[in-house]
Amino acid sequence: MKRYSSWQDMIECGKHILSTIGIFNSVLDEVPFGEILMEKWIGRI
Repeated sequence: MKRYSSWQDMIECGKHILSTIGIFNSVLDEVPFGEILMEKWIGRI
């Protein structure tokens, strides 16, 4: 992890993470077997 020089950098990083999660969730909603793949993927961790 890099050090954040300001709160603004942390907020921008947070927004990027949230938008990435949002895109990922929307893809899973469109794919019927998305939840099954998620369970298998989480099971490997």
